[in-house]
Amino acid sequence: MDAWECDACTFINLPKASRCEICEIPRRAVAAKAAKVEEAVTIRTTATAAVAQQQEAVAQQQEVVAATSVTTSVTTRRASQTISIQEVLKIQWQCPTCTMNNQAGTTRCTTCNNPHPELPPQPKKPTWFSELFGFDESNYTTAKRWLKLEDDDQKREGYYNLRSLANNRCFAVGKFSTPSIGELRAQTKAIPVKTSSNYFAKKQTLQDKCR
Repeated sequence: MDAWECDACTFINLPKASRCEICEIPRRAVAAKAAKVEEAVTIRTTATAAVAQQQEAVAQQQEVVAATSVTTSVTTRRASQTISIQEVLKIQWQCPTCTMNNQAGTTRCTTCNNPHPELPPQPKKPTWFSELFGFDESNYTTAKRWLKLEDDDQKREGYYNLRSLANNRCFAVGKFSTPSIGELRAQTKAIPVKTSSNYFAKKQTLQDKCR
């Protein structure tokens, strides 16, 4: 190997020297090799960062898809307004408070301990209504959600059973109709005076007829 001339100061260096003995500038061949190594390291670092970023994006997308799936499943079932507690507990659910995705079968959030939003509300103290139908009569929407009218066992036209989807108890309610205001007024006027005086004083009871 021959001696080499420094590109910066033109000093003639020994063949084995990798840097100029005067100005310490790297030898051309050595500098070129170092540049290639540095370029390779940069490319590898950039590629690794890109892969990591892509993996993170995929993971985030999977989380969004999972959350959307849970929400869609619950929303779809909620829309039917006829599902029982057993059906509600068969699917995963997302806590509306902390957004935790909970496993099927759980009645409370495993993170914040809030109750399942699709289960029937329960009163702080049992009432005649909750003991009879299995949920708290907090408002009309709740009652409509957990009570279902069904055809009676004998399939008689106009006769229905009232089933609670909270405890699956079923009650025969007899003939059921939705008269207009005018029809109600006419029916009220048609009630004999003797009957009307004690009509609402009679004790009314509900018995489980079609359980």
